[in-house]
This record gives sequence, structure tokens and C-alpha cells, in this order.
Amino acid sequence: MIREGIANRPAWLTLGDIYPVLSDRLARLGLPRPDQRGTDMAPYHPFTRNAALAVKGTDPQAVAAVVSARRLLIALISALLHAVSSAVAAAAARAQAESLGRELARERDKDGRLARAFHKVRDGVVDSTRAVAGRGAQGVADGFIRDRDRTLDRARGIAGELALTLATADRLDAGRDAALRRASGRAADLADVLTSPSLRNLALATARALAQTHVDKVRTELAAVHLDASGLDLSDLGDVDPDNLAVLVGVIWNDETTWPPALAAPVRERSRQLRPGVYQVESVSDDEQFGRIDASSPTEA
Repeated sequence: MIREGIANRPAWLTLGDIYPVLSDRLARLGLPRPDQRGTDMAPYHPFTRNAALAVKGTDPQAVAAVVSARRLLIALISALLHAVSSAVAAAAARAQAESLGRELARERDKDGRLARAFHKVRDGVVDSTRAVAGRGAQGVADGFIRDRDRTLDRARGIAGELALTLATADRLDAGRDAALRRASGRAADLADVLTSPSLRNLALATARALAQTHVDKVRTELAAVHLDASGLDLSDLGDVDPDNLAVLVGVIWNDETTWPPALAAPVRERSRQLRPGVYQVESVSDDEQFGRIDASSPTEA
């Protein structure tokens, strides 16, 4: 299997790629099925180059597209977090406006006619102040709602671009990477769900959880995509920030890989050697992290 490779699998085979094929082959031969005991990220570790793809290497444009998709996902999460913030702030301002309105009504009904006449001047001032405060709070809420809507529109645009970028990457890869194919489908689902009325009010925990679920699906599949840049010219990745290589984590490369001048040294510093002349970019604690949409201040109404 290692000598011949596995058709319709990535350029680098992981233990997760090898196990089901090996298990089926042994079963067909009447031999016991092997056990798989890998934990955490062990099934995703690149084990050997896929000899079945030796004739055709990874398209450098496909690698660039996946890197762009990772950047778009970070931008999308940032936009959604902004929208959540505005939605929660709008809900709080609206609640304040409603509270002031209720307080004003209670004060008007509390006093009897004599007391109301006696405190006519004071009541007029208090009522006017509360009314103005209520209108001000509602105005603030309306402003946050407009900001939420603008940011949601931007998030939808980013999601559409993300889906298109991953579809392009899958086409360039000729559908060989199953994780990339799934990531493309998940991104299309995410773009669709962001147009759903159920996501209009991101102040609700249920709406945030729905958005987070779809984001997590895309992120999981993107993390599983095998990016083998061995021997490729990646000089078009010059817009990647050399101080933040989170979008390159997991990329496999070798001494023949061409990086933009600004990335060559940082990438080498961030990589571990898999075998002589072959490396993989690793993550570090300073990398830009994906935020949690569902971790914002909860609002249930």
C-alpha cells in the first residue's frame, strides 16, 4: 500500500487515510481487522507520500486558495463577533428603554389626584426627563441594530467568497482531498445559513449557537485538509503576514519549495522536520486564534 499509494487520497497519506483501506483489504483476505488506537490528532499525522499521485503534484493555486480560505474564515468570525456585540448591545439598550417606559407609567399611576396636583411641577420635570431618556435609549438600540445589520451583510459577503474560494480549491485539486471537498460543502452551507431569519437576532444564545456550529464544521474540515507544497512555487503568498503564520499551519514543504522572501525565514523557524529535507509548519501560542461566537454575553430574550 505504501509502495503503490491509494487512489483518490491526498498527496500525503495519514494513518486515518490508511486504516480503512488496510482494514478492508485484510478482511477480504480473511484476516483479522486491525485495531486503530490513535488519539487526538494522531489520525491526521502525515505518514507517507501517496505514491498513487506521484505523476501529478498539488496545484500551487490550490494551496494558495486554501490559505486564502483560512484567512477568510478568520475575517468571517471577526465580523460575526462584531455583529453579536452590536446585537447584544441593542438588546440591552432596548431593555433599558422599555424599563424606563414602564417606570414612567408606574409613577403616573401611583400618586392620587391630590398628590399629583401637589407635585405637578416636579412630576412634569421627572416625566419629561424619563421620556427623553427612554427615547435616547431606543435611539441607541436602533443605532446598534443598524450596525448589526451592516456587519451581518459583510459577514454574508465574506461567507460567499469563502464558499467560492474553497470550491475553486477543490476544482484545482481535482477532488482528490476529501476534507477539502467537505470543507467546500460546509462553507456553502454556512453561506446559506447566514441568510436565515433565525440568525437575524444574534443576541439570542440559540442563534449564536447555530452560527458557531456551522463555523466549527468549516474550521474542522479546513484543519484536516492536507497541504503538501513540496517543490511548489508559493511566491504568490506574499500578502501573508510573516508575524502571524496561523493560516500556514500544517503545510508540508521541502527544500525545493519557493516562499516569498519575507516568509522564507519565518516559515523555516516555525517548521519541524518530518524527514531529511521535508518540513511541516507548526502552530505557536502567539498565532491568531478563532474566536467563539457562542461565548458572548448571553441574552435569551
